[in-house]
Amino acid sequence: MNRIQCVLALTGWAVVQISFAESTVAATDWPQWRGQDRSNVSQETGLLQEWPAKGPPLAWQVSGLGLGISPVSVAAGRVYTVGNRDGAEFAFALDAASGAK
Repeated sequence: MNRIQCVLALTGWAVVQISFAESTVAATDWPQWRGQDRSNVSQETGLLQEWPAKGPPLAWQVSGLGLGISPVSVAAGRVYTVGNRDGAEFAFALDAASGAK
């Protein structure tokens, strides 16, 4: 990835983050790295106190987002992340309920 592509990808990601920061955040949203207030603490209630031996059930999984390690943001029923495919960076928006692109 060249410098211009990197700057464009980061600028796009910043615009998404700023738009989330200005919107009303629901308790289930995780709109930025480390959560609503960057404390790594979820405001959700009713969470499991102990996980089952085999872990919680898998809600969904998705493929085709490319390579890379990127945090996700969750807001307004969508999961946002980025990935690298064929040398280009892409931003992805997935349905939080189903994982559909």
